[in-house]
Amino acid sequence: MALQVNFPFGKLVSVFVTHVEASCNFFVQINSEAGKLDALMEEIERDVLSGRARAPNAVEIMVGSIYLAQYQEDSRWYRSRVLGVNI
Repeated sequence: MALQVNFPFGKLVSVFVTHVEASCNFFVQINSEAGKLDALMEEIERDVLSGRARAPNAVEIMVGSIYLAQYQEDSRWYRSRVLGVNI
């Protein structure tokens, strides 16, 4: 389910900044590649609705791992990374 695109260095492209971290790292979406992200979001939705994407048991969840999480604001499913745990 991972989506990776090589950035076209030396070429002017239109991008959308999707995330900025406190460490000054930032993530962009190349606008001409937006259709690939839409297709990925549709695949995630199909996997959730069909039951192919199962919820992990609590003991299986690991810091640094990527899971699907439902965003409360729009009820859509997104890729997410576990950054830490509270015990």
